[in-house]
Amino acid sequence: MKIPAILCVMILIFAVNTCSFAEDKPQNQSVGPKPGMEFKKVGSVNRLVPEGTQVTDVNGLIIFESIDEFTARRFLETNSRLENIENRLDNFDSRLKDIENCLNDRS
Repeated sequence: MKIPAILCVMILIFAVNTCSFAEDKPQNQSVGPKPGMEFKKVGSVNRLVPEGTQVTDVNGLIIFESIDEFTARRFLETNSRLENIENRLDNFDSRLKDIENCLNDRS
């Protein structure tokens, strides 16, 4: 008779100790995606993907752009933007030289 009573007491002590360690941790309500990431929801699917990831629907099959495709596309976009900036900078340089020549001719 003493063994079941001792066993019950031990189980009770174990349960009380476990409950005291199970405290509610405050949850950060402003948790969102990391910078550069976004949630894309298509139908019932909600995925965390890099910002700008393309999603296609082929006959009801939802296809998210792979990381390789995303990286290659973004690299090409960045490369074309850089070329555009370089062209504009060259244009500004030539216009600045024209202005400098015009000012030197006047003096």
